[in-house]
Amino acid sequence: MNSKTYTIGLDLGDRRHHACVLDATGEIVAGEVIVNTREVLTAFSAPYPHATIVMETGTHSPWISRLLVAKGHPVIVANARKLRAISESQTKSDREDAQMLARLGRADPKRLSPVRHRCEATQRALVRLKVREALVRSRVKAQRPAQLGGEGWHSRRSFSMARSSGARDCEPTSRCARARSLIATKLLSRRT
Repeated sequence: MNSKTYTIGLDLGDRRHHACVLDATGEIVAGEVIVNTREVLTAFSAPYPHATIVMETGTHSPWISRLLVAKGHPVIVANARKLRAISESQTKSDREDAQMLARLGRADPKRLSPVRHRCEATQRALVRLKVREALVRSRVKAQRPAQLGGEGWHSRRSFSMARSSGARDCEPTSRCARARSLIATKLLSRRT
């Protein structure tokens, strides 16, 4: 079997993937549902060395594309946001999506608006940054009610206005009431 002429469409899912294998003439050679593990993906792709594999962007596409490239396959990762042929299809199913990916990858890969995923080290660094940002946000959010006497957004706004008016000694427990009185005094003094 001359596997360089095969194109495989993979519709990725969280637990399993639908695969469609096309030969050089565009005929369906195989259609399978495979489990989402490295071992199964490696075993599935082994009979088709150097076959072009086409998939959409998604949660699993970065690591799956890296795995298949390491096994010697050219991989095309289609930009899911720009792929109307699948998203607006009247016959929407995972099997049909895998077949459409294989056909588009075989006929005109540029129509897939291919993307390149970051390398694994960059992807891990990005995840670390996002996790850190989420932790910092949650810590700041948890501290705000205690700092503001539990009075929320209005007390922060009042405190900011009071500070801009020259108040420097506002305590968190009395901040809201004190800020309101300072603002009221300042507003009344402008009227007279």
